Amino acid sequence: FALVSWARKMCIRDRLTTCAGDHDSEVRAQAVKMLGDVASDPAAIAPALKDAEPRVRMFAALAIARSLSLKPVAANDALRAVVLDFLRENADQEIYLRHAGAVALSKLEPAKFEARNEAAPIRLAVVLALRRSPGDGKALINFLHDTDPRVQLEAVRAIHDSPDASLQHEANKHFAALLKINSLSEAVLYRALNSLYRAGHAEVIASYAATQGAPEKLRIEALAMLGDWAKPKKLDRVLGDFRPLPDRDPAEAVKAFRPRLGPIFAGSAKLRAEAAKVAAKLSIKEVAATLREMV
Repeated sequence: FALVSWARKMCIRDRLTTCAGDHDSEVRAQAVKMLGDVASDPAAIAPALKDAEPRVRMFAALAIARSLSLKPVAANDALRAVVLDFLRENADQEIYLRHAGAVALSKLEPAKFEARNEAAPIRLAVVLALRRSPGDGKALINFLHDTDPRVQLEAVRAIHDSPDASLQHEANKHFAALLKINSLSEAVLYRALNSLYRAGHAEVIASYAATQGAPEKLRIEALAMLGDWAKPKKLDRVLGDFRPLPDRDPAEAVKAFRPRLGPIFAGSAKLRAEAAKVAAKLSIKEVAATLREMV
């Protein structure tokens, strides 16, 4: 039975390979897709990455990933180079082709590819591939200070949204550095703050709340984090996922918040209102004295 099944599969692969060269682009697309489903040799699928039709090229990249998922093999530098050339030719013009290329690259040990000197579209694809590649997450840290905002954001997302706490722990010193750059997008700053909050860096959170020039809504969020320090909410503050934290010592938040009352209460009315709520939660009684000094 096994021999018969093997023979049938080989026959199907031969027929699909023939169909992959058909004059009709949809026949080529479906044939290439099925070559992945029957775990054909990725090298036999790779020529379709050069097809004139974008739909065929997309299915070819996905088929390579599918084949490698069904029948894992050692990473092939030549195949990785072909996929990277596919991404370079696309140059981020078609998002779905970028997605397909990133999925294929994720099966080819993307951490072994040095992408920092590549163009932004390639760096972005590598970050997306690393996010999908188990065990390669630490390579994402190299992109946290990328000069392209999209690449940086995807790296921050990949690390923050990962369930790997050790990865976030390694990245937190970089997140703390990012908080000093007020021009970064809110999506980056929210995740940097949240990762540091989850890791218990009360001093960094309080320092950000006291930073003049930082976005008001993010300073308010930092204060709210200090207010919830002792009993963190069960749902993640950014993702909304169930990611509970254990109860913590409120003294950590008090110690971080108290020395910064002056610069915090020197902020906007909304910031002062949130600070007053947090001070009440933390039983900090020096607020009145701070306000008198400001008058």
